[in-house]
Amino acid sequence: MPVDIFTIAAVTDQLSEVLPGCRIDKVLAPSELSVGLKVWGRGYSGWLVASADPRLPHVYVTETKVAKGMETPTPFIMLLRKYCLGGRIEAVRQAHLERLLTFDIATHDFGTVSLIAELMGNRSNLILADSEDTILGALKLIGPRQSRIRRILPHSSYRPPPEPERRDPAGHP
Repeated sequence: MPVDIFTIAAVTDQLSEVLPGCRIDKVLAPSELSVGLKVWGRGYSGWLVASADPRLPHVYVTETKVAKGMETPTPFIMLLRKYCLGGRIEAVRQAHLERLLTFDIATHDFGTVSLIAELMGNRSNLILADSEDTILGALKLIGPRQSRIRRILPHSSYRPPPEPERRDPAGHP
């Protein structure tokens, strides 16, 4: 199933009903390009799974236990454990007319951090940023050799991908 802005809007609506107020209890990697967060609260207990696989990027919740796919955690998984374990998901947002989902997570030690899922085919990525949009880490790091326009590196400012020229399907300017 293709991931377009309408699909992301429907997923955002579903996740916004379930996730706000949920606590993050566990972080693991089901695969090299995905992240699983064990969440519970407000009558819900399950997993939030986000994948930056270029063939099928996706985000979903499931009550089925997610299996650890990698023996040794990646640096990004370790970073998520440091910043997100024990935190609470405050909000789930979709960037207007974009395939970007942002999970705002309130933590005790680090304030609010954002887990950003960019679900854009070959350019899909998962990025962790602080409240001032400074990148803390990413699943796929993008340096100056990979992109002249946009770098995804720790300690650099997070900027969303450039917006393509398109008309708003709702008819708004």
